[in-house]
Amino acid sequence: MFSRYLLREFAKLNFARAIAGQWPKNRQCRARVVIRNQFQPQGHIRMPSIDPYINRGEAKRFLASIPWINSESIAQSKWNADHSTYGVGANTFRAFTGYQNKPSVQYRAWARNQSKSLSGEALLKATSSRQDFDAWHQELAQSLRRTWQRTQSKPLSVPHKYKLVDLYVKWLTRHAFTPPSVTEGLLNHAHCALDSRILNTINKCLSSALPLNAASMGHIATEETYAFCQQVIRQYCLAIGGTPILFDYYAWPLRPKLAPAKD
Repeated sequence: MFSRYLLREFAKLNFARAIAGQWPKNRQCRARVVIRNQFQPQGHIRMPSIDPYINRGEAKRFLASIPWINSESIAQSKWNADHSTYGVGANTFRAFTGYQNKPSVQYRAWARNQSKSLSGEALLKATSSRQDFDAWHQELAQSLRRTWQRTQSKPLSVPHKYKLVDLYVKWLTRHAFTPPSVTEGLLNHAHCALDSRILNTINKCLSSALPLNAASMGHIATEETYAFCQQVIRQYCLAIGGTPILFDYYAWPLRPKLAPAKD
């Protein structure tokens, strides 16, 4: 299994480029994010410490970008259930081939239905804890999968399913909700939308400790691999002071450069 292979290699290899010592747990650049230190990885994969592998320069750049991300991207729009893309552009759908109906139309119809049925109370509950968010996240994924099965000629693959769900949740983070704790919950619990940019960025941030070469969304072939990659990203963010969704914005900035830090 790909995820277990990564875990085994990550645990046993001694990388010359790894950062010696323990990275200080800087908590000063968290902006409006509340990190829960009692995080424990879910499932059966037990994660080794990633602290020795953290690239200090990349960590500084990520932390320096958080205030700008908060001011430019998070909770900047008034809620509107109608949108033209729901956070997924045409470039993403180029990878969705062999379907009977246009995947973009299918996704946007599903996202519109989800958005119109969102209530403040339901969203508050869904973002109140990691457990509640993960349950809601799975409900979204299964809802999208069922919608696809009813109208398409082939099922939605694991990487495509989670890519669309996670981009939808990322789109939600751009809106201001009442109460503000909804936004805080989204920032704390949302996942990264895994693709080549995210996977290669996290590997760079870990001093290329993961044995990956040109990783892409297509490599996220199983539920276990998806969960493992999310755990790696979340542990990294917890170690330096950030969250996976902020890391997603960092890897996919809305402008060419995000607040570069001085090394």
